[in-house]
Amino acid sequence: MEEKLKIFFCEDDENLGMLLREYLQAKGYVTDLFSDGEAGYKGFTKGKYDLCVLDVMMPKKDGLQLCSEIKQDLRTGHIPVIIITAKSMVMHIKEGFQCGADDYIVKPFNMEVLLCRIREYLASRERLKELYGQKNFRWSHWVSRRHRRTIHLCQKLFGVIEQNLSNPGLNVEILCKGVGMGRANFYRKLKAITDLSPVDLIRNKRLEIAARMLLETDMNISEVSANIGFNSHAYFATCFKAMYGMSPTEYVQQNKKKSISCINYYFMLFFCYFANAREIIL
Repeated sequence: MEEKLKIFFCEDDENLGMLLREYLQAKGYVTDLFSDGEAGYKGFTKGKYDLCVLDVMMPKKDGLQLCSEIKQDLRTGHIPVIIITAKSMVMHIKEGFQCGADDYIVKPFNMEVLLCRIREYLASRERLKELYGQKNFRWSHWVSRRHRRTIHLCQKLFGVIEQNLSNPGLNVEILCKGVGMGRANFYRKLKAITDLSPVDLIRNKRLEIAARMLLETDMNISEVSANIGFNSHAYFATCFKAMYGMSPTEYVQQNKKKSISCINYYFMLFFCYFANAREIIL
């Protein structure tokens, strides 16, 4: 049975809160409702949520502060946050985005509009996960499009991998220590933003670097394999083919052909230009 997506909802208006919770539950979401920011944050840290909907004006701790705490935590900064409030001035909307909110909805609002926003954010997250299964996927391209908190985590994470690139013993303990997170929180965070295990992440990042090294350095396949931490050349070739759809040798040959074709093309352009210029001079 497919696990239902879980929404964290913090709203001090009891009637509105109950109405929205019932509406979202009827649409197939599990929804936890809290009436103030302080109790909400305690509940949030104990649960596992896919998206947050926060009211701004709440007792004890307002929605902006709660949003900021969620987004500043490396373990939860990837979770989309939608702010709902009666404040509609530009300065108030700006405050919401400065706290890290992903979206802002002004009261009164249509419930179907909120539902569309929720569905879109959750669908976008799933589409990003699907990207990881694609061949020739570049982590650097993905990181450049992510939230700044997630970018910070990925930069630290990839930095640890690159520092230990030739170490065959690179494992989840080294990654956790490098990014300053406990094992359980690290697994949860990594699964949420990549849908990969730490072992898969390490392997895919190594293979991405290997592909660049094969084309940009003079190292042969065995040397590249050793430099990225593979003890077995045969296992490296198997993993490489699984990711890129061809062997390392085929990958080099195919991309070198492309490079030669490009060189020949630009040479012909230069030759034609030079020949035309010479005719004009003569």
